Amino acid sequence: MGASLKMTNPTFEANCLTCYSRTLSLFASMPREEVILLNQQKKCISFSRDEYLFRQGSWPLGLFALSSGKVKNVRVSANGDEHIFSLNKAVDFLGFYDFMGDQPYSFSCVALEPCLVCFIPRTYFLEMLQRHPAIAIKTLQAISRQFAQSIERSTNLQSKHMRGRMADTLLYLYDLFDGANQDHVVRLHLKRSDFAALSEMNVANAIRTLSEFSKSGLISLEDGVIRYLNLDELRRSSALQ
Repeated sequence: MGASLKMTNPTFEANCLTCYSRTLSLFASMPREEVILLNQQKKCISFSRDEYLFRQGSWPLGLFALSSGKVKNVRVSANGDEHIFSLNKAVDFLGFYDFMGDQPYSFSCVALEPCLVCFIPRTYFLEMLQRHPAIAIKTLQAISRQFAQSIERSTNLQSKHMRGRMADTLLYLYDLFDGANQDHVVRLHLKRSDFAALSEMNVANAIRTLSEFSKSGLISLEDGVIRYLNLDELRRSSALQ
């Protein structure tokens, strides 16, 4: 099916009519007859940790809907280095901008843990939007919100010092992955270079700032686990210019 989808990946069975993830997505209000069509058209695929869901430069032949798991979005620089710039959680659509723009992926998407993904063929998705204008409007609104949030975060980071940038990144992860309802814990396999890229600082400064936060009792970092110990102080640090 092209460079953006590996047919060798294991598949799994899922029924859209009974899928809880669908009820949390943009498809929550989809009429039953359309859900039946969606169920017939979609392909469910599993990805292992560190596996690419799609690569920068390949063409979106369909839409990836993340059913479970976490992914990171990375861009390759001119010298070949990969830099993470955002993450996605379950029920998010992946590569949405490029899919809707009918253009090659401007970044790569990598699984941070085992992921289950529903692949929706492009032709079916676009025809579905024509049949259901309300879902089309929700789709455009979702794209607009994501774009606005991305611009706002990048702009805010540029006005902050290193502690403020790292605090902002940690709070971004906390909110994105619902740390408030997970005992103030986020389970996430990120490299120190990922923390640096998300905070728009170099790796050495990121390591030093994370160490300072840990020694000060704001967070603790274990293998794949971020524990939030002092949210109030993190928020104060994030607010400082």
